[in-house]
Amino acid sequence: MPIYTETYTEVSNRFKEWMTDRDNTGDYVTNISLDYINRARQVLSEKTFWDDLMKHSDLTVASRIATFPSDYGRTYGMYHDADGDDKADWHYYKDGKYDKGYKLIRNYDKTTGSTFTATFYRAPDYTPILLYQVSLANFVGSGTEYLFFPAELLLKQAQILYKEDADDLGGDYDSIINSFKQLLMEHKAGHQFSNPDYVMEQNDATGNLVQNEDYSLDGGGDGYNNTNNNDNSYDLG
Repeated sequence: MPIYTETYTEVSNRFKEWMTDRDNTGDYVTNISLDYINRARQVLSEKTFWDDLMKHSDLTVASRIATFPSDYGRTYGMYHDADGDDKADWHYYKDGKYDKGYKLIRNYDKTTGSTFTATFYRAPDYTPILLYQVSLANFVGSGTEYLFFPAELLLKQAQILYKEDADDLGGDYDSIINSFKQLLMEHKAGHQFSNPDYVMEQNDATGNLVQNEDYSLDGGGDGYNNTNNNDNSYDLG
C-alpha cells in the first residue's frame, strides 16, 4: 500500500486472515496474491531512498505554510534555487535555524487520512523546492500495470511475506531469503547512485568549495593558510 493510505479494514482483514487461516487462502482478503504484491511493493519502497523515485516539487507558501504534494512519501531534502540554474543555493532543515528552518507537521484524521505541511520560521525569500520520494500507488489488478521494481525482486519479497505469515520458515524459506538478498544487492548496485560526480574536495551545505589550512610536509610545522587569512569555514562561492 502507499505510505499513509492504508485503511483499518485492509489491516483488519489481513489480521483475520492470519489468525484463522495461516495458509492464506483468501477467506478475508479477496485477492490474496494482489494483496501480497502490494505489500511487497511497500516493503521495498521503504528499503532506501530510491534514486528513480525522487521528485523535485515547487512548494506554494502562504503565511509561511506550504502543503506537500499529494504523492508525497518521505522527505529527502528542501532547498531553493535563487539563480535558476537548477542547483540548490540554500537548504532548509527540519527544526533548523531561524532563517533556514521549518516545522514538519502531519495532519492526521482517521476519516480523511494524512496530509503534510511545512511551517517556515521565516518567510522564504525564494520558492522552496521539496526533494522527496514519491509514494507509489497500489496495483488494482485490472489490465496492464507496469512494475517499478524488477519482477523477480518483487516476487521474492511477496514470497517472503507469505512464508512468514504462514509461519512456514523451513524448507525453501532460507533459499528465498538468500535469493532476495542477492537480487536486492544487484538492483542497488545497478540503479542507485549511478554516474555520480566524484570530487575530492570539501563542500558546504550549498555545494560551495570550502578551503582548509595547508601544512608543509618537510618543515614540520611551517604551514600556510590558503584561505586568504579567513578561517577554514570560508567558501569560494
